[in-house]
Amino acid sequence: MSREETRGEDREMAYQQQPMGNAPTSNPDDTLNELLEQLRASAVANETLIRQNREVNARLLALEAAVHNAAPATANPSVNTGSESTPTPPTPLAAMPIQRKATKWPVWDGKTDSFKTHACLLRVKIEEDRSILGTDRAICMGIFNSIPEDKRPRISHWFETGGPAGGYDWEEFLVLLKDKFEDRQAKQTAGDQLSRMRMGVTQHFADYLQDFEFKLSQCDGLGWPDRTRIIYLNNSINSKLREKLVSKSLPDDDYPKWTRKVQDVASRLESLPSYRPKGSTNNTKTWYLGQGSNGRHAQDTSERSETQTPKVDHDGDTLMTGVSGLSISNLATLINAIQGNRNRGGGKGRSRQSREGNDRPRAPWRTQDAIRRLAAEDKCFRCEKVGHRSHQCPTYRPAAKSQAPRVNNAETITEGKDEEESISESGNE
Repeated sequence: MSREETRGEDREMAYQQQPMGNAPTSNPDDTLNELLEQLRASAVANETLIRQNREVNARLLALEAAVHNAAPATANPSVNTGSESTPTPPTPLAAMPIQRKATKWPVWDGKTDSFKTHACLLRVKIEEDRSILGTDRAICMGIFNSIPEDKRPRISHWFETGGPAGGYDWEEFLVLLKDKFEDRQAKQTAGDQLSRMRMGVTQHFADYLQDFEFKLSQCDGLGWPDRTRIIYLNNSINSKLREKLVSKSLPDDDYPKWTRKVQDVASRLESLPSYRPKGSTNNTKTWYLGQGSNGRHAQDTSERSETQTPKVDHDGDTLMTGVSGLSISNLATLINAIQGNRNRGGGKGRSRQSREGNDRPRAPWRTQDAIRRLAAEDKCFRCEKVGHRSHQCPTYRPAAKSQAPRVNNAETITEGKDEEESISESGNE
């Protein structure tokens, strides 16, 4: 509004505030003209106020539109905020993408047995954070930094050149890491152990399944066809569970569904007191067949022998199978007496052992399958404890050779030092 208009409005307002009584009354025409002038001045003042209100409202609307357009313009710099086009409505908060930070790169400890897990973590990391990791070269740098410094020289040439094609293909880089650091011998060993592992006679199926799938992962068997994995698992469960599954309808091409149904049957079987008698601690762990063993026959024989109730004498000593009425302690005493007579008679038998060694009792007899099971569990063949080899056992001396004819020459073996060493080398995985 101009200065002249403002002064005119002031004059009109002052004129309107004058008392009506002061107006001349002698001439009616003059009075009428003054009233008309006042009305015109009031109309002009009203129009001015209306125009000012419109300007203020227009400015408020423009300011409000600028505030609403500020957020979309910041998120999308390509939007031209100076244009006079219709303002874009604000984007709802629920529809706006949520930015998150990238997870940390996994770090390998340098051990071959943990490399496979590390490679899996690398792939998961890359796939989950691919949109915020940047270029393929940046991804390869993250992979390179996850390897211990003392092992980086084996892959440094590839990283410096970007691979044969120079494109820094991170998939190709992961393949190179697998070729350089994966333990191939361990994979072959795990495959051999998978074919020889067996479920304990009183072992719970859930515990055995965990051992089975761990060994399966070690030999890259998690990606095998379902039918192949079912065959391996079905052949290794114990006879108790296998008999219960005969009458059940199980899928032969769906490994997860097969294991769930077997778990249901196993849970009902394991709830019976006869499956694992109270206080029983034997045969509750996974064991392994010896190399070259007849798998199913060896397992059935082992289960029959291990599930039989052992006979004991009045002293609590276990009676040996095939030796009528003789306990282990009595048999050891008899053998020691025979050896003592031979030494006193000047024979050419074995030399007398030290007094400390003679104070230890003879170790109990072990079947071949029992020794293999102890070897798989890395236990002493004599006292069934861990922490030492059998020939270093502080509790027992070697078991004496049997003088009675054996009932089963294929299964019963001596537990002397020579036999222990040979079994340990071939059966202890």
